[in-house]
Amino acid sequence: AFCVVMLAGILLLTLGTYRFSLIWVPARAAGYAALALVVSSSVSETVHLFGQLPTIFSLGLFLNGLPWVYRWIVEGRWGNFLAAVTFGAATTAAHHVTTLFGAVLFIIPMALQALRTAAEMARRPTRASSGSLTLDTLRQLFSRRGRIGHSRLALRPFLWPFLRGMLLAVSLVAAMVLTILPYWHWSVTDPITQVPIPHGSRESFISRPDLGLVFFLMPWGASLIALPYALYKGATSRLWPLAGSVALCFVLGTGGTTPLPRLLLRGAFD
Repeated sequence: AFCVVMLAGILLLTLGTYRFSLIWVPARAAGYAALALVVSSSVSETVHLFGQLPTIFSLGLFLNGLPWVYRWIVEGRWGNFLAAVTFGAATTAAHHVTTLFGAVLFIIPMALQALRTAAEMARRPTRASSGSLTLDTLRQLFSRRGRIGHSRLALRPFLWPFLRGMLLAVSLVAAMVLTILPYWHWSVTDPITQVPIPHGSRESFISRPDLGLVFFLMPWGASLIALPYALYKGATSRLWPLAGSVALCFVLGTGGTTPLPRLLLRGAFD
């Protein structure tokens, strides 16, 4: 039964990787991303070495639900909204931590991309508004008072997509709370006190390079070779939200070496 469910999780993850990649790159590149996932060292270690079924299954559900989030922000339509909320609740049921980290690492960058797409679809041929979400457009929010009128005009195409995103965010949080409520109630009323389980991934990889080999170098694998180029290419193009997410993943992947992952892990257990 474990092998059957894990196989379903890997298939979901592969398809989800392809569907998520289509938001950012053409179909051919998305296909390469899905193939790279199948042979990646991270999947090999997570599945074949540690057997992390909740992580794989929940991430597969989550990635397959992200296109519905994207479509809701860009196009509207309540069918997209209901599908996005349903996938969010299903992901939380499989593994609630995936939804918490996924909201930062996946949904926020993708929402920025959706705002940009929606603005391009709604833009008009005027010089006052470019209709694209760039760093310059965001900086206009903090410009001097004399540029407020231009900033409002430039940000007008983002209004309704932004409001749809806010509605979806509130609904996703409500669905997550409703889904995880029985577990929270049990954890509060259970007389057994839970404590963090010692794990090598939470140690400092500087003082324990052997653990860094297992939990950092091996999961990243050959991706580390392409990482500098991916960050550079993403930061200098419209893919800058995704590049920021990749950089944050790199920081979180260092385990207890840096203060940020240590604080996040401590807050999750507290």
